Amino acid sequence: MVVAPKQRAQLQFDNNSHAVADPIAFYHVAAPEPGSAAYRRSAYGNNGDTDHYWTQAEVSAFVTAYLTYPKQFGRIAAHVPHKTMNECVLFYYRNKKPLRLK
Repeated sequence: MVVAPKQRAQLQFDNNSHAVADPIAFYHVAAPEPGSAAYRRSAYGNNGDTDHYWTQAEVSAFVTAYLTYPKQFGRIAAHVPHKTMNECVLFYYRNKKPLRLK
């Protein structure tokens, strides 16, 4: 079937997939106030775990990478310095509720 140029312009697909351009702003991810109870039991307070200490910069890098690559822990670990994939998995399952990552 031959389509005229005017009709071809009208038949173009309009991609309306509702893709989120900035997931961090869209999901309103914010760190809790330092010193608050939420801070002490959150990932920033490391849940009292001294064996697997995460700095605030590492937590921020993890959250940013997680929102970009959800549950792809190999890719997430590549964006978090000095952390392995296993440590990222452990961190996720310990802190997914306080960080609202679920």
